[in-house]
Amino acid sequence: SNTGSSDVSIYALGSDDGVPTAQGTFELSRAPTGLAIEPTGRFLYTANQGVNGISVLRIDPQVGALSATEPELLTDVT
Repeated sequence: SNTGSSDVSIYALGSDDGVPTAQGTFELSRAPTGLAIEPTGRFLYTANQGVNGISVLRIDPQVGALSATEPELLTDVT
């Protein structure tokens, strides 16, 4: 996660050597401070700085591209 630029970096893993290669970024409206991929690998969750919110991004299983799902989930946790 890139808090200063409010985006998430995207990497591809080399099929032969597993070396990560930068593929770009996915811009968010909030500053992500932490990331978690859920067990099936279909969704990426970002904890967002400055709000009690979590963004949910869909991970394309074929190419690994990210796309937005629902609006940011807000919580009552402070």
